[in-house]
Amino acid sequence: MSIIKGKILDDRYEIIREIGNGGSSKVYLVWDRHLERNWAVKEIRTASCCEGPGPTRGPENEIRKWQQKLYAEADLLKQLNHPAIPMIADILKGTGEEEQNLYMVMEYITGLSLEEILESGRPLSPEEFFRTGIQICEVLEYLHSQDPPVIFRDMKPGHVITGSGGEIHLIDFGIARRYTKGKLSDTETLGTPGFAAPEQYGKGQTDCRTDIYSLGMTLRRMLEACPEMGKRKKKALCRILHRCTEQDPERRFGSCAELENELQRLSSVRGSYSVIPAITEPITHLTFHKKQRQYILAGVLFILLMCSGGHIMIQGTSLFADEREYHQLIHYSGSQSPEYKIENCRSAIRLRPEDPAAYKELLRLYEENDCFGSEESAEISAYIESSREDLKTQEGYEDLILYLGKMYIYMYKGSEDFQTRLLMAEPWLEEVKDSGKEAEDFVLLASFYRNYVLPGVKMDQPGAQDYRDLLLSIENCLDDRENDISSDHPYSRLSFLDELGKILYSQSAGMLLAG
Repeated sequence: MSIIKGKILDDRYEIIREIGNGGSSKVYLVWDRHLERNWAVKEIRTASCCEGPGPTRGPENEIRKWQQKLYAEADLLKQLNHPAIPMIADILKGTGEEEQNLYMVMEYITGLSLEEILESGRPLSPEEFFRTGIQICEVLEYLHSQDPPVIFRDMKPGHVITGSGGEIHLIDFGIARRYTKGKLSDTETLGTPGFAAPEQYGKGQTDCRTDIYSLGMTLRRMLEACPEMGKRKKKALCRILHRCTEQDPERRFGSCAELENELQRLSSVRGSYSVIPAITEPITHLTFHKKQRQYILAGVLFILLMCSGGHIMIQGTSLFADEREYHQLIHYSGSQSPEYKIENCRSAIRLRPEDPAAYKELLRLYEENDCFGSEESAEISAYIESSREDLKTQEGYEDLILYLGKMYIYMYKGSEDFQTRLLMAEPWLEEVKDSGKEAEDFVLLASFYRNYVLPGVKMDQPGAQDYRDLLLSIENCLDDRENDISSDHPYSRLSFLDELGKILYSQSAGMLLAG
């Protein structure tokens, strides 16, 4: 039995929602009532890990094994200090029916996993590919530089979280361990099929090159999602990734630092068809001087063009073309299919990520086609998070965030549970609650629901002022708004009204007592 929403752990951590499920463990978003901040709690269900036949399964032996696994993971993380590795705050033991469970309280990492981004179908830009790959190299090199080295052993897209600024975090150190030379007994069949190195399936010893193999497979997945990568760069990357994923560890890169240097050098090469000296054929002495003369002549011509003001004309033409293309993408789809229009919006966002117009058009298409589910939620959230700072400076940003919050309340298909939809909308609406009464009403409603209605929450009864604020917010929510989402979706509005009625009914006795 797992913990439920609204439950309080250790009289301190309030469960908000489940944010991850790994079979033998779950991860929850919690609110720390003492420090007034969010954490993530990883729950290890030791009893469920031990189901199955055999004399050593089920009872204490396996339970102790999984408890030791969690403690080992926590101890390992506590010894590490890197911005891309989550911080550990606390270890808790379960009580009652969950007394055999353990809970690890750790830093809450916001963002999308690389797996979610790849599964969404959104293409990666070459810049994203190199930035992400280089950062993963850096954090793995940090682990491998420990004494003794820490081997992650389960590198895959699902264990990389990408933040709003493009920064990455490495999560789930469940099977990581410190390297012990010559020790083969700790090399079990671990890792994820398709990413695990060959030595993880046999009697070979895992070491730093095991992580390089898995990183190579991860980068290969990313490269498949990067259609804009130039031909020569892509060919060079294929050679690099082939070396990462050699069956024989001796033929792979010797360190992540070495792999990072290759990615850094390749990322600095300009143009889709640039020559890459270290990867292509050697340049002879005569060829070099011939090319050198060509480059000098081209450089002189370029300088003359700059001096004549030609660059101004070129730049102006380019900007005009971009502006025209942007508006065509979001306004002139005609009778094309919904999928075509949505893809046009995605292209418009990539072209001008700082303009809220394309984001709002994408939400409108989600609404129009009644297709705002978990994948669409992940997609639009990733787009906004990656450009939030630039978006905030633009007119229309607050309208965009309000629109998104209301989409969760009225149109979200990822959950039929009203409390889930309302709580998913709350952080977005909280950001813009001072911009207009409508967002403030929804935030107040969500706050009342979270504090007094959710099952398992033990707080003081709401007072008379709490009830007055609740009634006022409900009254405002009931007001007819011609441009409101719900006016075009009667069933969604009826469902919303039904939930408001349930809240009023459940609080009727308290209202009478409060006067």
